[in-house]
Amino acid sequence: MKYIELSTLRILAVLLIVNSHLHLFYEYKYLATGGAIGNAIFFFISGIGLSYSLAKNKINYFTWVKKRYLRIYPKLIIIVLFYILIGFIVVENTTDLFVTLIFPEEFWFLPVLTYFYLIIYFIITNLKVKEIKKTLFVIFIIYLISYYLLIDNQRYSIEENILLKSIFYLFVMVLGVLVFKIYDKLYLGIKYSSFILFISISCFYLLKFTMLKYDYYFIQFLEHFFILTILYSLLTFLKTKQIILFQKNRIINIIIMFVSSISLEIYLTHNYFKEYPFSFFPLNILIFIPCVLISAYLLKKVFSFFEKKIKNYKSF
Repeated sequence: MKYIELSTLRILAVLLIVNSHLHLFYEYKYLATGGAIGNAIFFFISGIGLSYSLAKNKINYFTWVKKRYLRIYPKLIIIVLFYILIGFIVVENTTDLFVTLIFPEEFWFLPVLTYFYLIIYFIITNLKVKEIKKTLFVIFIIYLISYYLLIDNQRYSIEENILLKSIFYLFVMVLGVLVFKIYDKLYLGIKYSSFILFISISCFYLLKFTMLKYDYYFIQFLEHFFILTILYSLLTFLKTKQIILFQKNRIINIIIMFVSSISLEIYLTHNYFKEYPFSFFPLNILIFIPCVLISAYLLKKVFSFFEKKIKNYKSF
């Protein structure tokens, strides 16, 4: 990928998402955090990455959607069927099986992403900067209305409501499209970007602490605001010359390219291992990491093998 910082962001996204699921691994469950930030990063870089891809090679809508769906859904269905087979995911009947295959709750992130594909193509290919800003404004209004109607301010619920967080992540993905349009103009020095990043992360977790400590759930909407500032400052930080040079170091670059290339498979396989903290902390984490990386790599190899077989069969 031309923009190595996007590959780095992809790794950060999957690390944060996986870490947020490791409640059984930590003595203090509050260390299992970062999922909302990781989700937002992934939708954000998807908006940027898809824009870059279509700018290089604009293909028709149906071919593009087919290509995106075939990249995700076959793998998702296979891994869900495997989890059902070993009893990790339980289905009660045929209807339950169908719903689980189409929208598995354990992997809600991927179906939502594929739904966004149906509309993001038109935004990327047809809208200019001003029109994208208007689109963001409309989504923001829908978000405000949905927040007012759906969120229970008596408890933490902003990340529990699938509809509201889907609206937010659609906003983030479209924001990624806008950022691609102005990518070369997006710059902050390392001092400013690192300062804003530090303040944003600090405010995000201070907000979390305040809500949990004092039950101030009426301010939970600020969580999404701070996530947006984290996205901006994190991207500009990774785009600075000093950090770009660090990411292009030969060994660092190899690690970034390898881990980012199996990020989808890491997301699909980690769900099994997160239920089994093999030992005490931090040894359990040190065992968990290679188990997930190896299984993700093997899964990718298996998928690649069958993809090649299918292509060869079609060509024959």
